Amino acid sequence: MPAEHESAANPTGAGQAPGYVLEARLRGGIVQALQLRCERPITLLQNLCGRELDQALSLVPLLLPLCGQAQLIAAQRAVEAARGSPAISLASPKHARREWLLDLEIASSLIWRHALDWPAALGLPTRPEPLAQARQALARAAAAAAPPLALAQAATERILIALQTVLPSPELLEFAAQLDAAAEPAPLSAPRRLPAVGADWFAARMQRPDFCAAPDADGEIVEIGMHAAPNEGGLRARLRARLDEAVRHCARLQQWQASLAAGSALHEAAHLDAGATLPIAAALANRIGVGLARTARGPVAHLIQLDGSRVADWRVLAPSEWNMHPRSRWLTSLCGSSLALLRQRWPLWQLALDPCAPVRLHWMEEVNEHA
Repeated sequence: MPAEHESAANPTGAGQAPGYVLEARLRGGIVQALQLRCERPITLLQNLCGRELDQALSLVPLLLPLCGQAQLIAAQRAVEAARGSPAISLASPKHARREWLLDLEIASSLIWRHALDWPAALGLPTRPEPLAQARQALARAAAAAAPPLALAQAATERILIALQTVLPSPELLEFAAQLDAAAEPAPLSAPRRLPAVGADWFAARMQRPDFCAAPDADGEIVEIGMHAAPNEGGLRARLRARLDEAVRHCARLQQWQASLAAGSALHEAAHLDAGATLPIAAALANRIGVGLARTARGPVAHLIQLDGSRVADWRVLAPSEWNMHPRSRWLTSLCGSSLALLRQRWPLWQLALDPCAPVRLHWMEEVNEHA
């Protein structure tokens, strides 16, 4: 008969919302097998089916607040595709405003990561003030349908300063140096990442009933992220990649800042269409559309089907479902370790994988009743 135990969740930027459960089966205190189970309400927006579209769209940032702007923009793009609207030009003010808001929201997510999650996991003081400042600036920016230049300049500068304030901190740099010096007992090969794909790729797969819960790249289990994959698959390389993402995003905000300081409107930013070669929206038959938007964890995808002015179907694929797949390769690297080592390293693995919801660690020790 197994003896069961559970540790408290270690949230990563998601409060105490329902998340994931990592179940470990032990024998003699050694991890024999791991199973990852999702408890997130991934079908939450199905509750909007039957509602008027405008009302349903207004509820998206409230129901999915963690990356509310990205969720709303992906949904808007899906609706535009479902309606058969012409593709929005990359040079249009509408597209520019959306991409600018996405960059501000990504920065806010990175600030949360490095001001709250990382310090808490390393036993350091958290820094809520920069996050509060960034979120206030993002709220003001999102409230303006056509943000004037002065507002765009102020919001960009305020969020950039907040991000620069929390990264790189001496404590995180010291931690990164310790990671570089540490040897991992059994390094994994570099994780397989989802290749660069557009909304048409998602549209061809999101109608599968199980795809949004356990996505795959045509049968292959892959990971997803904001930038390129690390060169190794272990904990150290993944944590270093998370640090690098924030540094690279600082450069992205600096491009917006320089363009706005020169008096350019948002849609005149020179970097806006750099690398934008993949479709961000796709239309299917029967008034179905798919839209994508960038987040700090990778792209989020929405599939929406319309029935007149109402929602007939609504599916969401969040980035976390890729990295927290029940058959993820990283699970194997934790098997064979002691329970003490698993409990010590799991908070760092959460930082490396960066799920958008907390993960509870649950373990069961097999007890030999005949011993």
